[in-house]
Amino acid sequence: MKGFNKMKKLTKICALVALSLLILGCGRAAEQERAMTIQEIQAIEGIPVRVKGATLQTIRRIERTSGTAEGLRQSMVSNGPSGTLQRIMVRPGDRVREGEVIAQMFFEEGAPRTVAQANFDRAEATYNRVQRLFEEGAATQEQIEGARVQFEDARRSLRGANVAEFITAPFAGVVLETFSAVGTRISGGTNIANIADFSTVRFDARINQMNIGSYAVGQRAFTLVESDTVWGRATSVAVGADAQTHSFRVRFEFPNPRQLLRVGEFKEIFVITQERQNAIAVPIEIVVSKSGVQGVYVVENQTAVFRPIEMGILSGSDVEVVSGLQEGDVVVIAGMTLLSDGVKVNVRN
Repeated sequence: MKGFNKMKKLTKICALVALSLLILGCGRAAEQERAMTIQEIQAIEGIPVRVKGATLQTIRRIERTSGTAEGLRQSMVSNGPSGTLQRIMVRPGDRVREGEVIAQMFFEEGAPRTVAQANFDRAEATYNRVQRLFEEGAATQEQIEGARVQFEDARRSLRGANVAEFITAPFAGVVLETFSAVGTRISGGTNIANIADFSTVRFDARINQMNIGSYAVGQRAFTLVESDTVWGRATSVAVGADAQTHSFRVRFEFPNPRQLLRVGEFKEIFVITQERQNAIAVPIEIVVSKSGVQGVYVVENQTAVFRPIEMGILSGSDVEVVSGLQEGDVVVIAGMTLLSDGVKVNVRN
């Protein structure tokens, strides 16, 4: 019985020793396995990176500015002599033709057109009579010239009188507003209506002196109207600054056939100040500096190679690569912080 107990104790001790050795061996194996993974990852598996092939594309530098929409032609229409506004024939939103009557004046002392018409009739009759006398040799050249001058003056006066009584649209457009009330007496030069031609809309943007050098006549620009993009161009760039604001005026014109742009609204304008087609561009964030030299990493034969580049147009988050890359080069776009020239890489796109 005593021998059996000794044997039992010995068996337990052996089991405990074996278990300890197993645990110790497993720990050392795990430590060796972890150490090997860290040490050999670069030499055996390579540093994990993501890459993208360099392709040709169009790159643009876009500046932002803003302005208030105005009709390409926009005018306040006013009356001539003082009188009573008898009628207004248009309402806001109405389209009018050039020369169309939009309002009529009444003059208590008599319409200027009546007097002007009488003067014109007399001048015309006199001119015709002197012409006949001249043909018969009974009037001189000076007399016929004098009659002609009086006739032309009377005709101009009649035209002015017609304008005074009948106020017309100076060009084809849309009535934006009407002002004076019918039946009220108004003095000369009172605004009757505001008319705009917004088949083309213009914006006058104000650019500071630091950025004005980026703008030029002919540059393409666009603005957004809900889900639509409306395109236009810069049509003038001021050569001098405003004395008060020290800003330079740049005018943009946008064809507006569908009338997506409305006069008076404030819009943000995006201006393409530089544009290059068939260019290579990369995200600016992947450009690294090595000893003061700007460049990117490319992959050649599963190896990272630092490629110095010359940068051009900066467009948002991308930058043009003027030299240093060619179409088809495999560029590292993620994982470059762990790279150095010549190390092995593991592409994991």
